[in-house]
Amino acid sequence: MSLKLRANLFFAILLLLSMLGSAVILITNAKRSVEAEVISTMDATAHIITVTLAGGTLTRNTSVSEHMHELVRALSEIRSLHILLFDRQGLLFEGTPEKELSVQPPAWFVKLLFPDLTPLSKRFGTGHMVIYPAPMQEISERWQDWSHYGAGYDYFCGGCLFHLLGCGLGNQTITTIVGCIGWV
Repeated sequence: MSLKLRANLFFAILLLLSMLGSAVILITNAKRSVEAEVISTMDATAHIITVTLAGGTLTRNTSVSEHMHELVRALSEIRSLHILLFDRQGLLFEGTPEKELSVQPPAWFVKLLFPDLTPLSKRFGTGHMVIYPAPMQEISERWQDWSHYGAGYDYFCGGCLFHLLGCGLGNQTITTIVGCIGWV
């Protein structure tokens, strides 16, 4: 093996390791970002509902009840949360997040970024509130960011590898490899 080929292979491996390290760092930062956003959203939503109910009681047959139902539904849709409000008789309101995503991230990406959080549970007066995270919108946004960045980075690294290997192996070998890939 020639010295030129060894040097090119060394830099190709170094470039691949750099690419893998960058991907790990990006995914770790995205997971932390999603988790922080979900925790912040859950706390803010719990605070808004608690303040809205301050001094009042949660009853089934008043205009306050209708207002609370609208508030819970709106907070669930806007903030991507699953909110349950209970009174003495059981489930009073349920707010579910919007299911429409602009871009559907792949399952492996969702599994990597989905935060491992326990639901937020608070008691107030005669009621009880449980808030579950539903961060699919956040994960979808991270996927869009990551795929745009990742695609450009992948093309750059692929071009560099192609160039490095092409210089080390010769044009005839690269032509053969490209021909084989074209037939696959």
